[in-house]
Amino acid sequence: MSKLQQVKQWRDFDEFFSAPVNNYRDADDFYMQASAVNFMPGIAVPTLLLNAQNDPLLSPECSPGWLAQTHPHVFLETPRTGGHVGFQIAGDEYTYAERRAFLFAKNLV
Repeated sequence: MSKLQQVKQWRDFDEFFSAPVNNYRDADDFYMQASAVNFMPGIAVPTLLLNAQNDPLLSPECSPGWLAQTHPHVFLETPRTGGHVGFQIAGDEYTYAERRAFLFAKNLV
């Protein structure tokens, strides 16, 4: 916990906490081995990636638009709003992400 005051950006958190807690050498090792983007080119089934443009944690660089433009199985949707993880709509028992995933899968069959 003594390193918490040294965290000035997300990478610092990964260097001091995420990497060592998960047995990675450092943040670079963590990003290389744990980041999904390193494995996405090998996707062999239709895959929907959904990330709001106003997500406070995942920047636009986290959404591989470059891959979705050319990969036959990667579909990227970046709605303007929605925040982080799920896009809960008040009074709705399902999140926006759950509804989109269902419709995406339903259209595959």
